[in-house]
Parts: sequence; structure tokens; C-alpha cells
Amino acid sequence: MTRLLEGMSAGKTLCPTKCLSSLGTTSVVGLFCLMSGCSLLHTAKQTRYPHKLQCLEVPLLSDDTCFNAYPFQITENMICAGYLEGGKDSCQGDSGGPMMCNGELQGVVSWGHGCALRKKPGVYTKVCNYISWIKNTMASR
Repeated sequence: MTRLLEGMSAGKTLCPTKCLSSLGTTSVVGLFCLMSGCSLLHTAKQTRYPHKLQCLEVPLLSDDTCFNAYPFQITENMICAGYLEGGKDSCQGDSGGPMMCNGELQGVVSWGHGCALRKKPGVYTKVCNYISWIKNTMASR
């Protein structure tokens, strides 16, 4: 987190974070979110880190789908997104990167099993569950 010396007003370039949970779980399943990072790129010929920031749209998955992919490992502070058929995902080097849904920060790249594996979506920290902590932490510094 970065604390600014002076406050900023919300506007076109700065928006307060809204929580997906306020929309209800069924209405957000399938919503495409944008994640970005500089993780390993795997091609037929090589594995390397990119020279430019990479972006990928990933669909949000239901809590049940997430739990089935990772039995007894998912908490209420996590959200899964990705393609169950595999092929596209966040990977090593993306951890801590943003997952933006409708232009708002909703997740932080956290973990997964391998990269882009079938039936193993990416797991993200659910930012909404930490808004109070973020506000309290920033206010106390």
C-alpha cells in the first residue's frame, strides 16, 4: 500500500473500491475481470519473462467451483477466476498483481496449482474483505 502525503478526491482517475459481494454471488459468476502481471510466458520453444506488462481477461467462478478445484483450501477471503479448460492463467511472477472487475480492484493474485492447468483456476485474495483493515492501517500511519 502507498500512503499519499495529501488526500485525493474521487473522480475519473480515482474511484473508491466497491465490493462484488454487494451484487450477490450469482450475479458476478462469469463476469470477466482483467488481471495483469509480468509472469513467466510458456511457448512451444521457450519459457521466459516478458519485457512488457501482460494482461488477461478471466471469468469469475462460483464459490462451489472454486472449492471443488481446491477442496478444503478455499476460505471466504478468496475468489477464483480463470478457465477450467486451462491454457490461460496468472503464473509465477504475477503474485500481488491486481484483478480489476468493471474497472475496480476486486482481487490480488495469490496462488494456484501450476500455471494454466485444466481444472485449476487462479486464486485471488478478495479485497472487499480487507477494506476495513486497509482503512484502519492507513489511518494509523
